[in-house]
Amino acid sequence: MGKLKKEKESSSTELGAGVDKAVKLSTLTSLGFDEVLDYEKVDFVDRGIKYDLILDTKTTFSSFRYPKVLKKEGRYVTVGGYLPKLIQIVFTKALIKKLTHKEIKILSLIPNEGLDHICQLFDKRAVTPVLDNIYTLEEAKLGLSRFGQAQHIGKIIVSITE
Repeated sequence: MGKLKKEKESSSTELGAGVDKAVKLSTLTSLGFDEVLDYEKVDFVDRGIKYDLILDTKTTFSSFRYPKVLKKEGRYVTVGGYLPKLIQIVFTKALIKKLTHKEIKILSLIPNEGLDHICQLFDKRAVTPVLDNIYTLEEAKLGLSRFGQAQHIGKIIVSITE
């Protein structure tokens, strides 16, 4: 059982919708999402459901699409995506905030910040990574191909030792 699912069961927290390719939906369900959507079949923006927070790992749409599915004072946060869409966020986030009272932002990570805390969580077995596969150096091309086609479920590891 996923950590998020355990947290959810011990509180009234709603985890909302997990959106990804169909092959990954069972993993999202096991993590505790209330609902899972195949983005190749369903556009969550067109459903009319409003969210407190949208965490996006691969921004592909215009920043102007998201405010209509955010609740009042809602936030859209991305950690990556297509460069033109990320640049658009940089230049439009202040305008969107002023007009809608909703926040659109890019989460900038500082390398190794919080690493000690993450290591403690791993040591306590409080978090468990989802691994797709471990590839040898010779198989790295296959792993990168799976990653590039968004076929992986979890992290891809390339082992450079024999």
